[in-house]
Amino acid sequence: MLASAGPHDVYHLPGYHRVAEASGWGEAWLHVVDDGRRWIALPLLLQPIEGAPGRCDATSVYGYAGPITSTAPVGQDLVADFHRTLHQGLVERGAVTLFARLHPLLEQAPVLAGMGELARLGDTVSIDLRLPEEAQLATYRSNHRRDIAKLERKGYRTMVNERPGDLGPFVELYYENMRRVQAQSRYFFDAAHFERLAETLGPALTLALCDLDGEIVGAGLFMRHGPIVQYHLAAVSDRHAGAAPAKQLIDASRRHFRAAGADFLHLGGGRGAIEDSLFHFKAGFSPRRHAFRVWRWIIDAPAYEALTAGRPATRFFPAYRG
Repeated sequence: MLASAGPHDVYHLPGYHRVAEASGWGEAWLHVVDDGRRWIALPLLLQPIEGAPGRCDATSVYGYAGPITSTAPVGQDLVADFHRTLHQGLVERGAVTLFARLHPLLEQAPVLAGMGELARLGDTVSIDLRLPEEAQLATYRSNHRRDIAKLERKGYRTMVNERPGDLGPFVELYYENMRRVQAQSRYFFDAAHFERLAETLGPALTLALCDLDGEIVGAGLFMRHGPIVQYHLAAVSDRHAGAAPAKQLIDASRRHFRAAGADFLHLGGGRGAIEDSLFHFKAGFSPRRHAFRVWRWIIDAPAYEALTAGRPATRFFPAYRG
């Protein structure tokens, strides 16, 4: 099916969903409408709701997913069929709600309009790798260029490995980083998750390591599918955080993927989709911005009201998981 797909990304691959399923994040489910010439597909994870036997949520994988379509234009008739059969399939599976993070680089809203709510939460940042090297560097914020040059003078070196072997250095730094920023427990992915990711994605997963005098002080995982590269996860050591080795990680990886023929390096946005310090850091690499939208849909309103009854008001969706 993906051979006849329009634009899509690594987050749409069956292997990425198998990794999510094996990590206990839900049961992978693919909803498809296909008339033999045109098709629409939506990959989801179905998560059981504690205390509600037979009921579940539908959600997207960690990252940016949403629907994809055939290269042949789908037309409103197929979109209407997609809406009808998706609702029917979710009801049959006991789904109460659907929540999905949509892909900022793909046009998905026309296929989803009319089902629940599409909300823009903020922006993400990407680098256009098709530009000449000088033009890409010119879009960097001046302090980013200075810091990258300073890191090189001090002896920091980043190596980009398209076939990562041992992910141990990354995992160790990642946990250190998560503790430093006091991340929520759901972001402490276990080591087996990263091993499954490397085994399943193979050459689609790239590891960048920043070294200073034999010590690994920064690490980043990048994922590429076709023209799109995703800056998936990164970490730096506590002792070297002030030197900002992540700037060299991104710059070295940008040059690597440009040489490899990719078109876009998507850096993502801020924590919680707000323009925080993380967003400001990423924005220093490029002026390109993309709308980050989420899709919220209450499938079974009476069940949703029963599950949220007596709970304090929250912006989290679904509210019974807040």
